[in-house]
Amino acid sequence: MRVTKRVGGGGIFRGWLVVAACFLCMLVSGGIGWFTFPVFIKPLQDEFAWTRFQIGGAVGLWAAVGAVFSPVLGHFIDRFGSRRIMLAAVALGGLVTLAMGQIQALSHLYLAMFFAALTTGASTYVPVTSVISQWFSKRRGIAMSIAMVGMGIGGFVMPNVSSFLVRTVGWRWTYRIFSAVLWLILLPAVAMWLYGRPSDVGSTPDGDESPADEETRALPREANATGFSAREALTMGRFWFLGLADVANAIPVVALGLYMVDFSIGAGIADNVAAFAYSSISAAAIAGMIAAGFAADRFNRRIMISVCYGLPAVSILLLFGLKSAGPLFCYALFSGFCGGGRSALWPLVVNDCFGSRAYGTVVGFLVIFYNIGAVVGPPAAGFIRDSTESFNLVFVMGIAAYIVAGIAMAFGAKTVSHRKSAQADHAVESII
Repeated sequence: MRVTKRVGGGGIFRGWLVVAACFLCMLVSGGIGWFTFPVFIKPLQDEFAWTRFQIGGAVGLWAAVGAVFSPVLGHFIDRFGSRRIMLAAVALGGLVTLAMGQIQALSHLYLAMFFAALTTGASTYVPVTSVISQWFSKRRGIAMSIAMVGMGIGGFVMPNVSSFLVRTVGWRWTYRIFSAVLWLILLPAVAMWLYGRPSDVGSTPDGDESPADEETRALPREANATGFSAREALTMGRFWFLGLADVANAIPVVALGLYMVDFSIGAGIADNVAAFAYSSISAAAIAGMIAAGFAADRFNRRIMISVCYGLPAVSILLLFGLKSAGPLFCYALFSGFCGGGRSALWPLVVNDCFGSRAYGTVVGFLVIFYNIGAVVGPPAAGFIRDSTESFNLVFVMGIAAYIVAGIAMAFGAKTVSHRKSAQADHAVESII
């Protein structure tokens, strides 16, 4: 199969191979790194007699490391490109996953989770959205949604695969199998399909060529950079509105996701039905990602993403007085669909707001806000539940947080005309 610079002539535009590699990274690396650990909690407790607080501390460390590391990661991506970062992250991720199967003490778990946060972050969301933003312009919405679907499939498939393997071969061998998957399947795919920036291989975004494109490819990378620097972005009001939206959004997403099975069982729903309802969130997210991807290039992204951030507040109303599985599944499907839309639209909106000049660094800083909400939400929800012996105030907290998230996103998601960077202007002048 011949790979060309653009679609047509019997070949395939290289950007679609980049999307395929990103899809696999989100499915495999993201699926293992984000969604499987809850399956291992019970085996770890059975073998080591660790408390939920001790194991939860490892998860908190994971989130905290991700928050601190994300701006650094974004800076390195802007400087060196996504390919090198992702290749190294997948290779080291296999080693970290193998180490997870060898832990013998709580300190080992914390150390492994520290490095897992680094490798998972460096092989998934920030580099994936960065490289796709560079390879696509007119088709960016659908390309981004395809890659994000990998996250939805990983969230649905990988926990079930983990559960089957843990029951069949034990939790240690499950981690060893996952390390082999990272090394033998994902690493070769990234090495073969994940190209750097389009200009690195003589191509252009979307594979479109015109007489000007030959001149454009001859310019340094900085000459094509548009938008704001990271320093400029951090001084803009829209940056802080986007950050507020992500803090508020993460609180109910993470907290309700963590305790969903717990409050469902408490309402008299069978544990297997509750678990399936939980996994259906990821299934619904796939549909939301696809729908948002097709709509993103045709409709107003600001309106769509504001709705996706705020509308799940309505679905929480179904959880009050929960007595049957019907409302639970309606909640899961509705909130999951909106969540998938958020995942596909968010990187597009960030690019609309700040441009591509320092996209990786800006995204890295914004990821901090989501992680703050992820750290705050679960303990707050747990405290409320323990204090009131009810989840009702947790649901109220979730409704309020979603409303704040939707309003903040409406203020933050502003599309602006991106000026070329000063370095770009200088580069063009020097060539002329």
